[in-house]
Formats: sequence, C-alpha cells, structure tokens
Amino acid sequence: MSNEDHEPPPIPPDPEGVSTLQNAHLKPTRKKAFRFLPSSDVLLLKEVTAHTPWAAAHGETNTAWTTVANELKNAISASTADDKACRRRFTALLDTFRREEMESLRVSGTAEEYREREQLLTDCLELEKANKKKRKQRDAKLRPAK
Repeated sequence: MSNEDHEPPPIPPDPEGVSTLQNAHLKPTRKKAFRFLPSSDVLLLKEVTAHTPWAAAHGETNTAWTTVANELKNAISASTADDKACRRRFTALLDTFRREEMESLRVSGTAEEYREREQLLTDCLELEKANKKKRKQRDAKLRPAK
C-alpha cells in the first residue's frame, strides 16, 4: 500500500474561496447596524405616530416598539433596525427637537424631508403630552384625596 491510499480526499473550496475547515473556527458575524437617514427617520416617525408606543399599556411598550420596527422593515427592505434601535433613534430625534437643535439634523436630506420630519416630531410631542395629561387625570381619579 502506498501513502496515496491513506490521504484524505481534498476538501472542495466554498464559493468564497475559503475552505470549510477554515470557516469552522470563524466567529459568526454580527448583523450590520442600520443607519437611519432622513427618509428612514420620516418613515420611523410615521410608524411611531401610528402606533404611539408611549401610550401602550404597562408591559406592552416593547411589543409596540417591536410592531414599529416590523413596520419599518416592511417599508424598508434593507432595514435591520430592531425595537431597541427604533426606540433609541426616536428618543434621540425627540431630544434633539426638544433642545431646538434641529439644524444639526439638517446636514443631509432634502428640505421637504426636513419639514416633514419636523412636523412629525411636533405631532409626536403633542401626542406624548396629551397622553401624559390623560394618565395624570386617570391617576388622580384612581387615587383618593387625603
């Protein structure tokens, strides 16, 4: 018997040119972070306005944000944003809007996107304030006066 009879068959390369054995020890890659653009901000704000996650019942907030993220994914096929990413972006936009620093967000996008984003932020802020007022009134009715 020769040594050639005992050699393992060659490993066929995968399509990317790296052998399967080399791929076996590589760490799985993380999903690429979704970069919000002015156009995706507008879509996010429309979904947030439609689903009003801040008005969700106790314990249902995450479900509402998941719904927002899923709707965003339906609208933007390349979106990898999850509920946490949508919530963080919305909070960042709202904080910037409250501090009246919208000029910093004007760097990219069209004037129309900027106006629409500002209008949607105004709507979200008003809806959020109305919800807080409604909750205070409800809580005042539930708590007996001392």
